Amino acid sequence: MESKAFAKINLHLEVLNKRQDGFHEILSLMAEVDVFDLLKFVETRPSEKVSVSILPDGGDYADIIRGIPEGENLIAKAVRAYCTKAGITGEYVFSITKNIPAGAGMGGGSADAAAALRLMNTRLECLSPGKLASVALEVGADVPFCLAGGMAVCRGIGERIERLAAMPDWTVLVADMGIHVDTGAAYAMLGRGAEPRFDESAIRRRIERLRAALASGRLEDLCGEARNDFESVVFERQPAIREARDRLLRNGAPCAFMTGSGSAVVGLFYGEDDAKRARDELSGLARSVRITKFAGARRC
Repeated sequence: MESKAFAKINLHLEVLNKRQDGFHEILSLMAEVDVFDLLKFVETRPSEKVSVSILPDGGDYADIIRGIPEGENLIAKAVRAYCTKAGITGEYVFSITKNIPAGAGMGGGSADAAAALRLMNTRLECLSPGKLASVALEVGADVPFCLAGGMAVCRGIGERIERLAAMPDWTVLVADMGIHVDTGAAYAMLGRGAEPRFDESAIRRRIERLRAALASGRLEDLCGEARNDFESVVFERQPAIREARDRLLRNGAPCAFMTGSGSAVVGLFYGEDDAKRARDELSGLARSVRITKFAGARRC
C-alpha cells in the first residue's frame, strides 16, 4: 500500500494571538500542491510493543530522512499515536521517497504523518474519521489539514477546517530557497500576546473576502487580500527570501509570497509559460524551482 503525501502552501496566513497552552491561533488559507512524498506501507509484524522503521527510498531530499532520529520523525509519532488511540501494538515498516524539503513551510513532515495515518487506517480499520482527525491534531497542527487535503480555510491552531470545493486552475511556482527557518523562533519573533487581534465578525469578513478573491479567478484580487504575517520578521533576517519574492513580482507573477514561516517562496501565474520565464530569474538565488499545479481536492 502507498499514499501520496502532498506538500501544502499557505496562500494567506495571519497569526492572531498566543493561547495559554503556548500554541498560536491562526487564520490561514491552505492548499495542497502537486509536489509529494510517496509513503509505502512495507510490512507489519506482531509485537508486544510498538516500533516503527522508516526506510529512505530515494527522492530529491532523501538525506532528510537519514538525518532525523526515529523518535523525532512525525511518521513514527503518527503511528505511535494511532496505536495508542486504537489500543494496539506491532512492528510497522514504511519506506518513503522524499521530495518535499524540510524547514521550508511546505508541511512535509505533516503531510508524511497524515499519509501514515491514512495507511494505518486503511490497513487496520481501527478508527472512525473523527477519531483519526483527533489523532492527527495530537501529532501536529498542520496534520489535520494534510489529512483532509485539497484547499481549505483553517482556524484555531489549524484544526478548524472549512473545505473549499473549487480549486483554481492557476500555475504554481515553488522556489526552495535552501534556508531552514525555525518555526518556533519565527512565532517568537512575531511577539503575539494573549489578546486576539480581531473579533469574530472581522475574521468572518476576511474569510468572505478571501473566498470572493478565489471565486473571481483573478490573481490580482487574491494578492490584494492575502498576506503572510511571517514575512515581516523573516524577510528582515533572510533578505534572499524577500529578493526571491520581489523577483517573481517583477517578472510577471500577479501574486507571490512566502509560505508558512518560510523559507519556500511561491509565485502564482495564469499560465505555465509565464511561470517558466519567471523561473529563469531565480537562477543562482533559489536551490531549486518547481512549476506545478494545485493537487486538487481529495477525500481522506
